[in-house]
Amino acid sequence: MGEKEAMLVVCANDVGLVYDINTCEKIMCIHDCVAPPCGLAFVDGFLLAASRTDKDQPIFGSAIYFWAPSKIKEVQKSYVAEAIGPIACSKDGVYLVGGASSGHTYIWEVGI
Repeated sequence: MGEKEAMLVVCANDVGLVYDINTCEKIMCIHDCVAPPCGLAFVDGFLLAASRTDKDQPIFGSAIYFWAPSKIKEVQKSYVAEAIGPIACSKDGVYLVGGASSGHTYIWEVGI
């Protein structure tokens, strides 16, 4: 297997951006990302994940949104009972981990 491409994921002014580090090419742009600091992760080169509050869901205060690089709209949401801040994925892209201000840690197995 060859090396995976290195990606830079940033959120600025409610826009999530993914760049190829080698070519500086913009791969993806999500205009309603609204992720907190460290609340974005590019999972195994095929999904952009963002932790954000979901004001449309009064029971759940937060959700992890997933976008595929080929789609503008989110492909899936995973609701969480409390707001998630920073997220990170495992090197193999199988797990996504998020931390809450309560000290709880949440782990998702991402289906590839």
